[in-house]
Amino acid sequence: MTFNNTPVIKVHGTSGAQGGPVVAKLEQLGYRPVGLAREATMGGSGQAVDLSDVDSVRKVYADADAIFVQVPLGDGPTRARQFRTIAAALEGTLVRRIVITDSAATGDPAAYAPDGPEPALAELVNVAESLGISHAVIRSKIFLENLLLPAVQGPLGEKNSLEYPFAPDFKVSWVSHEDVAAVAAHLLTESRYEGEVHVGHLPGITGRGLAISVGRALGREITYREISPAEWGARNLPLFGEALAQMLDQMYTQLATQDSHEIPAEKDAGHRLGIYPRDPQAWAQSHLTNN
Repeated sequence: MTFNNTPVIKVHGTSGAQGGPVVAKLEQLGYRPVGLAREATMGGSGQAVDLSDVDSVRKVYADADAIFVQVPLGDGPTRARQFRTIAAALEGTLVRRIVITDSAATGDPAAYAPDGPEPALAELVNVAESLGISHAVIRSKIFLENLLLPAVQGPLGEKNSLEYPFAPDFKVSWVSHEDVAAVAAHLLTESRYEGEVHVGHLPGITGRGLAISVGRALGREITYREISPAEWGARNLPLFGEALAQMLDQMYTQLATQDSHEIPAEKDAGHRLGIYPRDPQAWAQSHLTNN
């Protein structure tokens, strides 16, 4: 999206893993985005917003030209209510562009239930369209940042074993938060593209291939070991709690029934926007070598 003047861009989720990189990328490009979070944590440049309160959201949208929407991972009904709150808050504002991310939660079977986030995200898109707001949706699959979880870091450090709930030859369009941020910043400031755009590696990277990339970054041989979805959920229980750990178990059980977990080539950000994800070895070099 192009603007005549420097736009006011507001970014949801800046206290989390996804919004922060979007702010950083926008700042790198010379913009001064305003971070939105449950608590204002960015000094004078951040604003607190309550995603359960339409008036709270509409108030912070009042002077915004463009919005990056990301709602926290969690139970489906809560995420759905947050998408619907944002949709209701858009009416009466002067927002001209909205970019939405699905937070890579589309592997959750419950996401498509009537009270799940997918129907609510679709409602948000429909509201934006009805209000004449230019809009785009970023889709992704599995984040490389999952490799920073204690459930992965433990075996990686202790046994030189990369352990994840995918079969060794299962192809995945792995992606990093920085990759998504690069696409988001482009869509918020430079691109008129509307509709869905998918971010991730094509062809997908296998577990064995990912282990090789990680090993090269770390300078030692890393083997890949498949673990069960139930074990993955159990390993993440202390960090995420029972509800989210159970969701992870269900999600990876569902993914195991698929032939691969790759983004569609016809909607790939590389093809659509000329923006390609970073090499996983380079990502690992930046994020894993000091862990």
